[in-house]
Formats: sequence, C-alpha cells, structure tokens
Amino acid sequence: MAILKNNQLPAHQTPKSSKKKKKQRLKHRISAIATAEAAQSDLTKLQTKSDDALFVMDTTGDVGKRKAKVLTRSEKEEKRLAKLETSSTTLRKIRKMIKEKGVEGVVAMANKSNKKKERAADAGCFDLWDEGDGASTKKRKTKLIVNRNVPMSMAGTAPGVV
Repeated sequence: MAILKNNQLPAHQTPKSSKKKKKQRLKHRISAIATAEAAQSDLTKLQTKSDDALFVMDTTGDVGKRKAKVLTRSEKEEKRLAKLETSSTTLRKIRKMIKEKGVEGVVAMANKSNKKKERAADAGCFDLWDEGDGASTKKRKTKLIVNRNVPMSMAGTAPGVV
C-alpha cells in the first residue's frame, strides 16, 4: 500500500472502498458456489435414476409429427379470393387519389402509357452469342480504328486501339 504525504492513502485505496470490494467478492463467491451446488444436485439426480427411467423407447412415433391440414374446396376458394382482395391501404390510396384528381383524372392516369415499358418492348432482346436467329432487330457494324500516331512501345506491343 502506497502512503502519500501526511500519512494519507490514495483515493482508490481508502478503507471504505476496500470493504466494498470485499463485500462484492464475497457476494460473487457465494453466487458461484450456489450455482455449482445446483449443477451438482442436478447431476446427482440423474445419476441416481435407473437406466429404465432414463432411456425410454418411443414405440408410437406420432408425438412429434405435424399433420398437414387438408383444406376443402370451399376453404381453398376462400383462401384464393382473400389473396385477390385489395388491401385496406390500397383502397385508402385510391380514395385519396380520387378525392384529389377526380374520377376522370384517375382513369386518365391509369390509361396513360408507361414510357419505360414501351422502350423496353421496342429495344428487343440482345443476342449474346450472335446466333442470327432473327431475335436481334438491329445489327451494328463495327469498325476497328488503329491510332498510328502513337509511338511504338519499348516492349513491342501493338499500337493503341481506339
């Protein structure tokens, strides 16, 4: 223990704090002993049981299995219709749009063409392997341009291609 001027102890080594630490250590040790004793008692309970009581064969085998619920036609139809119903949030949004734009405005907005879908339909499909089966609508002509103004590299590689 370090002693400072005038026989005073440092702030972290006051007698009160050491008593608190002793109490905390004692509480910790007591709880550790209690948990160890509880684990030991559980172990002794299992060790004292006979093998017949511990190892029981399940002969029926139906306890853990879940049986699939068989739906009737009417229940299947109800389930299908429930999926097709519009949700309350969608209905709320539709009512709000009708209130803001009117019925004619909403119908016009619904009939308005979607430009993204039109562009995607016009683009056609890209033929990755260039099979030429008519799937690609446009064929591009490519032209190789060699820039001869670039000086030859020291390693002898080809000139830059643009």
